[in-house]
Amino acid sequence: MRLRVKSPLFDLIVADESHRSIYNVYKNIFDYFDALQLGLTATPKDALERNTFKLFQCEDGLPTFAYSYEEALKNNPPYLCDFEVLKIRTWFLEKGIRKDTISIEDQKRLLKAGKEPAEINYEGTEIEKSVTNLGTNTLIVRNLWKNV
Repeated sequence: MRLRVKSPLFDLIVADESHRSIYNVYKNIFDYFDALQLGLTATPKDALERNTFKLFQCEDGLPTFAYSYEEALKNNPPYLCDFEVLKIRTWFLEKGIRKDTISIEDQKRLLKAGKEPAEINYEGTEIEKSVTNLGTNTLIVRNLWKNV
């Protein structure tokens, strides 16, 4: 049994980004203090081990209050505006990285470093997880600015 303390200093505890932060160290704060709790999140979770709804005693999928993106756009011009999704794919993201996509100069550098170019095989979807390609993010930002 956990001890809940009524604090004369805290009547309200607010946790922003509750779907992430509240399950780590911050959950201890909610467990410890006996105060009104307010969790804010744009993306509540209902996974078994991290259920934002359950934590705040809500029925799964039914937050106490919801303010939709569409409502926010309608009620807050000119501060909010709709967005447009831009999909930018670099050459490496399209082709991946393997021997046939690596320049001869880079293959020679790899061999000098003791690495076999034929053993390199990254699909485009794996690149951000496995490979650091200096300049990729810069290229993506440049492409974004061209479309602004």
